[in-house]
Amino acid sequence: MLNAWRRVAMRGIGDPVRGTDGWAFLRGLAAGASAVTAPSTHFAARLEQHDVFPRVDVIWNGIDDDLRDEILAAAPAERTPGRPRFVWLGRMSPEKRLLPFLEAFVASGVDADLEVIGGGAQRAAAEKIVAGHAGVHFAGRLTYPQTLARIAAADALVQTSIGFETQGMTPFEAATLGTPSVICDPDIAAELGGGSGRFRMPAPTRRAASSRVSGSLRSRRHCSAPHPTSPSRLRPLRLLRCRRRSDSRRAPPR
Repeated sequence: MLNAWRRVAMRGIGDPVRGTDGWAFLRGLAAGASAVTAPSTHFAARLEQHDVFPRVDVIWNGIDDDLRDEILAAAPAERTPGRPRFVWLGRMSPEKRLLPFLEAFVASGVDADLEVIGGGAQRAAAEKIVAGHAGVHFAGRLTYPQTLARIAAADALVQTSIGFETQGMTPFEAATLGTPSVICDPDIAAELGGGSGRFRMPAPTRRAASSRVSGSLRSRRHCSAPHPTSPSRLRPLRLLRCRRRSDSRRAPPR
């Protein structure tokens, strides 16, 4: 539908764009551009693979440095005693894979607390899955500073979508706060680098999925947390992480 709309709206303007899928629509948007950016290396590669633009520059979305400093300054110097604390953050919809994660979390019997932040159409189903499980708390929608404070206080962030995110912002925010992540998507894990655990779902059976979740969450104690005061690799507002154009580079011919 978007491609049809574009063909009508742009009739007689520019060259026709081949294809009818979502990548074709993006090719149309990029057709008149001198440069195209993406918020991650893996999504930039997909844009190039689908001929959206010959060479896509990567600029991470970032966290506000002043707000980050405020959150860290307000955090206690020592970890508050208690069971391991994990936080899941996002929209409660199928592509975020909250429900299979909660099923595996409950079935694993892992001795940990989990806070779920956000809202969406699957909240009722999510609450039903963990009904009677004292270790899971639904915080609802929070402000951005409140959310960052919860991430900073957690032992690890859990990020469960696979193949959906253009960047996968929450693990980057967690890393800038010194909190490691358990990541399902290998592209996001590779983008972030060290200091994160990974598990893959779906598994062949619920028992196997539970085992993977339990093992990954327990392995948090062996992860090396990103250091929030380390050089600016994970402070993206101060970072322009691109494949730099050479002086001779030109926009593609039209």
